[in-house]
Amino acid sequence: MSGVPVAPGMRTSAGRGVAAVVSSATDALAVDPVLWLLGILGAAVRGGAIVLALPILTIPSPVLLSVVFREQLGTSGPTEAFGILAFGFALLTAIGVLVALLISAWCDVASFERVVRSDAARELRLGRTPSLFGRDERRGLWLWVAAIQAVALIPMLVLVWAIVEGLQGAVTTEVQRPTDVSTPLVLRVLGGFGPTLFVMAVVIALGEVVVSTASRRLLTARAGCLPDGVGERTETRLAVAGALRAITRPGRVWPVAALSWLVGLGALGIALVASMVGWSITRPALDTLGRGAGLADAAGPAIVVTLMCAIWLGGLMLLGMASAFRNAMWTMESLR
Repeated sequence: MSGVPVAPGMRTSAGRGVAAVVSSATDALAVDPVLWLLGILGAAVRGGAIVLALPILTIPSPVLLSVVFREQLGTSGPTEAFGILAFGFALLTAIGVLVALLISAWCDVASFERVVRSDAARELRLGRTPSLFGRDERRGLWLWVAAIQAVALIPMLVLVWAIVEGLQGAVTTEVQRPTDVSTPLVLRVLGGFGPTLFVMAVVIALGEVVVSTASRRLLTARAGCLPDGVGERTETRLAVAGALRAITRPGRVWPVAALSWLVGLGALGIALVASMVGWSITRPALDTLGRGAGLADAAGPAIVVTLMCAIWLGGLMLLGMASAFRNAMWTMESLR
C-alpha cells in the first residue's frame, strides 16, 4: 500500500477481507433505498423480466399460427412478407438490446457513485474522498460501461447462434407432438439441452466477473479511489487491467464472485419456483373463464390472476434486491 494516500486512523490491511466487503455493502444498502430501485431497474432490463415470464410462456397451436401468419406463410414456405416481418422483428430486438444496455450501464454508474460516496465505504477506500463525476465525464463513463457489457455479450451471442437450429427443431416437435402438456413448453424444450445450457451458464458467470471487475476498476480510477494509485492511463487499459484481476488477484476476486453467484442463483431459483407455482394455480382459473363461466364466477379467477401478477412482481423485486447487493459488493471489492 506504499505510495497511496491514506487518511489518518484508517487501517491499510486488517478489516479489508470478504467479510468487510459484505458488511460494507449491506450497510450501504440499508441506508439508501435508491440503490434498491436501481437494482430492480437493472435486473429488469438485463433480462430478469423475461426470465420470470418463461415458466408461463405458451406457444399457440400450429392451426392458430397458420391463421395469424396466413399472409406470410405460403404452401411453398415463407413469403417475402415473412422476410420483411422477420427483419423488422430482428431490428426491434437489436434496438431493445441497445436500450437495455444503456439503461443497465446507467444503473451501474449511478449505483457506483452512491455506494463509493457512502459512509459504509469509508474504511475500504481508506478515508479518501471520491471525486465527483462531472456531467460530461459521467456520460463518457456511462458509454464505456455499456461498451464493456456489450463486449461481454459476444460469447453469449455465439452460443445462442450455435443452438438456434437445435432449438427450432425441438420447439417444432413439442408444438406438433407435445410430450407432456402439463409441463411448461420452455422446460420441455430445454430438457434436452443440458450440456449446452451448462456451458452457457458458465459463460454468463465468467462474463459477470469480467464486466464487474473491468467496469469497477474504470469507475474507481476515475473517482480517485484505486488502492494501488492512479491506475492505467487510458480507459481501455483500466478495463483490461480490471478484467485481469481475476487472474492477478484471484484470492480477492473469486470469493466475491462465488458469493455473488450464490446470491444471484438463490434469488433466481426462488423467483422461478414461485412463478411456476403461481402459474400452475392461475392456468386452471383462466381455463374456467375460457369455458364461458358467468360473471359471478369470474371473481375467483380475477383474484388468482391478481395474485399471479403480485408473485411475478415480487420475484422481480427479489432479483433486483439481489442485483443491488451484488453491485454494491463489486464496488466495495474494487476499493481493496
